[in-house]
Amino acid sequence: MAAIYTEDCISLSPYFTEPQPVNIQSTGVEYMLGFANSTGIDRATLAKLLESPSNTVLIQPNLIFAFKRRKVSFVPIDSIVSSMAGLYDHNYASTDEERRRMGDVPELKSPLFRFNIAKFNYPGLPHLSRFMPVYTKHPLTGHVTKHVAPYSDLPTFQAKTAHASLLVLAALSFRVACNLVDTDCGPWTTLATRQRPTNRGRNISSIDSSRICKPNASSRKRKATTDGEKAARVSSPMVAPCLVLKRRRVEPMAPLTCAVQAEKFHPMQTRLAAARSGYQC
Repeated sequence: MAAIYTEDCISLSPYFTEPQPVNIQSTGVEYMLGFANSTGIDRATLAKLLESPSNTVLIQPNLIFAFKRRKVSFVPIDSIVSSMAGLYDHNYASTDEERRRMGDVPELKSPLFRFNIAKFNYPGLPHLSRFMPVYTKHPLTGHVTKHVAPYSDLPTFQAKTAHASLLVLAALSFRVACNLVDTDCGPWTTLATRQRPTNRGRNISSIDSSRICKPNASSRKRKATTDGEKAARVSSPMVAPCLVLKRRRVEPMAPLTCAVQAEKFHPMQTRLAAARSGYQC
C-alpha cells in the first residue's frame, strides 16, 4: 500500500517536531460572507464550518509564519479547483433559490492537495532572494528527503481534517498575493472574479428616505457669534433645505465573457484578496 503523506509530513527544516494546529481562514463570519454566498451555505453553516476542525491544518511550527504570510499554500488537486470554480460560476448568475451548495459537489470532499511555496524576497538584497528547500518525512519509515525548486518530486498530500473549499480559498489568496492568477478563463480567474455579491437583490428605493431628509439636529443649535448674525437670524426665518434622495444607477450584470470580467472586476477582486491576505510576495 502506498504511503499517505499528510500536511505534517512537510517542513522547512530537516528536523521534524510535534505539529501545531493553525486556522486556514479567519473565524469572523462577516469576513467570509462572500465565500458563503458563493458556495450556497448560510451564516449558521459558515460559523459551524469555521469553528470546526475543517478550518484547521496541522503543520510543522516552522511553516506557521510562512503559511500566515501566504508564502506557502496547500493547493487542492486540479479537479477540486475546477469544481469549486464551476460552483462559483453557477451561483454568481443564479438566484438564492437556484444556488447549489458545496455539500452537493462530491469533488469538494476530497482531501488531496499539493504543496506550493513562493520565492522568499529580501528587500534591498535581491541576491539573497531565493526558493527555500523543503523536506518531507516518510509517514511509515520516518526517512527525511530534501526537495529543491521546482519541487517536481514532491508527493501528493492528504489533509487530516481541512475542508477542500477553505484550502482553495487560501490558495487563491496565495496566488493573488504572488501575481499568479491566470489571465485567461482558467478556474483561478473564475474564483477571483466571480464571487457572488453579498447584497444582491437589495433595492435602493427600500431605504427609509425620511431618515435621510431630516436636517441635522446640531445644525439647528448653532450659536451666533455676533449681534448682527443674531438679528439676521431673527428677521429672516430659517428654512432647512430638503435633501433629495437620488437613485443610484444600477448597472446591468456584466456578460459572462472573461474579457469583461478581467476588465471590470478582476483588478478590484485581486486587490481585495491581496489585502485580505495581508502581504504580497
